[in-house]
Amino acid sequence: MARPREFDADQALEKAMNLFWAKGYHDSSIRDLVDATGVNYYGLYSVFKDKQGLFLSSLDLYTRRVTREVLAELDRPGPANDAIAAAFQKLVGFVKPKAGHAGCMIATAAIEVAPYDKKAAAKVRAHMDRLTRAFKRRLEEDAAHKKNAGSLGEFFATNAYALGVLARAGKNTEFMNRHVQTTLTVLS
Repeated sequence: MARPREFDADQALEKAMNLFWAKGYHDSSIRDLVDATGVNYYGLYSVFKDKQGLFLSSLDLYTRRVTREVLAELDRPGPANDAIAAAFQKLVGFVKPKAGHAGCMIATAAIEVAPYDKKAAAKVRAHMDRLTRAFKRRLEEDAAHKKNAGSLGEFFATNAYALGVLARAGKNTEFMNRHVQTTLTVLS
């Protein structure tokens, strides 16, 4: 008879996500993950198979939690320019250093893991595509930007990732806000 699981997998995943977000994949050792989650090696591996499985599940959780809130800003009623500005302000709030992590977990994965991990690369691409489509959809609703909605959607998605990299590189909130203001000038 199988032994019942003695930990909450969702809570362990959230703690693992926060560790990966803070330290990245390579700097998060198995020992770090065990310490952060409070779950032993065998418990983690029984649910997530291996470190990569735990990381990929963490990327999914990040997308469900963080990305969903940014996308919700793009669904706000009102002018597209205001919704896009609100989405970028939400992004600045998420990527600024706090609670032990800084930057965008997806942007970090794109740089650190995706070049050699096909599964992580697919998740990064899917995330970028989702973000691009959301910006594009919102821009298509605005007559002034409808013609260039595709290229502007790509531009905004790319700049969203840039914020994550800037935060990871130690840039402060004021710097990121200036970057956002410059980015938004294309809507003028």
